[in-house]
Amino acid sequence: MDSRESTVSFFDEFDFEAGILDIQQQSKTILFLLGCCFCSFYYPSAPIFAEDVDKERLKCPPMDRQSLILDLNVSDKGNHLNLLLSQLRNEKIQIIDVEKSSKKRAQVRIEILESAFRPLFSGSLEYKLVEYSSHSGTYCQRYIRNYTIPLRYKKFIREIQIPDPQVE
Repeated sequence: MDSRESTVSFFDEFDFEAGILDIQQQSKTILFLLGCCFCSFYYPSAPIFAEDVDKERLKCPPMDRQSLILDLNVSDKGNHLNLLLSQLRNEKIQIIDVEKSSKKRAQVRIEILESAFRPLFSGSLEYKLVEYSSHSGTYCQRYIRNYTIPLRYKKFIREIQIPDPQVE
């Protein structure tokens, strides 16, 4: 009778629902691994990755020494564009491209260090993690949080923008 009592007490203490849930979880894991093996066998050149990342924990690093590409929307009245370009060159700001959008407007693309942008335009930048639209993955997108155009540039520059890297 002792063996019968011990058997009954074993089944009384065993939690069947928890055991069934453990078996279901293990079977899901095994099926997932078998699926990965199947995909890697039949599609050997295709990348296999699992993206189960908490996006709030990912942060963009500060890039103070990285160069910043800016689009300046400029008025092109008379000799204003040439004066602005000469002033930018005097401040050692590299001019990448000048594109006229109309008779009175132009867009000047410049390259400046982020550490030089802050004191020159009294501005700050912020970074956000953004998903690519063309493929999977994320990148750090820079946004101009606030800025003021200095008085020496006020009559030339109308707006400052950071070009979208997905468009280029």
